[in-house]
Amino acid sequence: MQQVSMHKQILGLLQQKADILLEIEQVTGAMLLEHGEMLIGLAQKRQNLFAQLRQPDAELRELCAQDENVQQILNHARLPETVQEQQLYDASQQVCAVANRLMEEQPNLHKYLENERETLRTKLQKLNAGSQSVAGHYRKVIMTGLQEQPKKFSKNF
Repeated sequence: MQQVSMHKQILGLLQQKADILLEIEQVTGAMLLEHGEMLIGLAQKRQNLFAQLRQPDAELRELCAQDENVQQILNHARLPETVQEQQLYDASQQVCAVANRLMEEQPNLHKYLENERETLRTKLQKLNAGSQSVAGHYRKVIMTGLQEQPKKFSKNF
């Protein structure tokens, strides 16, 4: 009976992990469509979701430490022999499938974020070089020199 309870608990943790990973996948997809400030909020949300994975992972490690067969099933080191083991195996494969999709999407996200960073850097350079900006004005003064020569004072008062 305890074995059945542990299997249900593991299934629940695997489902929780899959749900979090699916949400990370959705946020990652949204990040690939957003620009600027929205990216910052989505990146923070994604980071928080990854942090939420620690709890089910820790509980799964603890439960797997109690039963080597379960650990082998979850790690796909052996094929399931019972209906309960098949349920664990299937749930574990679902988690792995989402995790693999995230890993495959990571290079695209990295490239997109690098492009966004470069775009923002270019915009900032243009803003700073513009004649209306403080930096632009400073640059203009330095490049052209002072237009007027400073007046010489012969008296202090």
